[in-house]
Amino acid sequence: MAKNNKERPEWAVTRGRASRWEKEQQRQQIILISVSAVIVLVLGLVGYAFYDHAQSQNEEDHETILKVNDRSFDLGDYVKLLRFAGISQYTSSYHADFAQYIFNAMQSQEMIRQLALTLGLGVTEAEIDANIEEQFAPPEASENSSEQTPDATLTPTPTASYNTLLKQLKSIGISEKFYRQQISLNILQEKVRDYIGEKDVAKEMPQARVQGILIDVKAAVTEINSVSITAEEGQVEEPTVSPGNEDPEKVRETIKARLASGEDFSALAEESSTDTPSRVSGGDLGWLPGDISIAKYGESFKEATFSLELGALSKPIPASTSADNTDYWIIQVLEREDSRLVEEAQRDQLINASFNAWFEEQSKTFTVTDLLSAELKTLAIQKALQ
Repeated sequence: MAKNNKERPEWAVTRGRASRWEKEQQRQQIILISVSAVIVLVLGLVGYAFYDHAQSQNEEDHETILKVNDRSFDLGDYVKLLRFAGISQYTSSYHADFAQYIFNAMQSQEMIRQLALTLGLGVTEAEIDANIEEQFAPPEASENSSEQTPDATLTPTPTASYNTLLKQLKSIGISEKFYRQQISLNILQEKVRDYIGEKDVAKEMPQARVQGILIDVKAAVTEINSVSITAEEGQVEEPTVSPGNEDPEKVRETIKARLASGEDFSALAEESSTDTPSRVSGGDLGWLPGDISIAKYGESFKEATFSLELGALSKPIPASTSADNTDYWIIQVLEREDSRLVEEAQRDQLINASFNAWFEEQSKTFTVTDLLSAELKTLAIQKALQ
């Protein structure tokens, strides 16, 4: 009997078909694996590029640019300080000079910090908080007030919101911790300054009360417009001048003769002095300690104030501020005291001078290594402006 061969359906997988199907699957798997490998490779290269760039940026930020004794500062520190100081508010033509100024300030701040340690001076968190409260409105007032859009300036005002400033700082990569550190350094500098001032500058010292007329022998004043100060303008009208005698002694003799004839020194000063601030008050220069006399008018002026007889007219004294050596002071000493309380503004000026002299001397004891090249400075500026 013949065998009954059953027909196989079209979908049945024969041995030949199975072989072809398996080969097709293998080819597709190879293609898929190859494509996947390419994608992984591309993504890996892109990722590595970003990582390499980030690492490069990170390495740049950690490059040392300054050493003050054993304390090092890197490029990242410098960039933060440039941003904090507001380099973006200046024109590009001033960026290099501004960056150098900030670099010098960073060095000076670190010197003062280290000097403060030797003096036993420091700053507490409470002092930082108090300083912030002086500059900004209380937090309650800031939170209740409507939120204002941060502007370009980081200068605080009495009604400014501390939280608003923190947002401004955060937007340029500056943390609150960094901001508080800068406040601490400022407070510390004031403490060191006051410490030196209290030690070196007396509260009372010899002083003389002086009147003066400043003359320019190449343009001696021969006539003057009426002097008037109005609330609206707040300006003093300058005198009309004409060429005068180039011999200061002859000018002094003229003043002396007019005083002898009964004219008042104050009136002559208002008429003839070329020093506007004192002219409007009749030449009154106020009470002057010796060091203030030197700082404002020169050593010869100071010597005259403490050697002249009261009411006597001085010889012409060359003005220390004269650029062309044609300005001279003619002065009278009205009063003199061996010990008189120094005015607050004058003592503040003397303390600043004493502190600056002390700091300049102390700076010589530091080991400072400047590693800021022109290229690194340019890079720091670019980063600070990003």
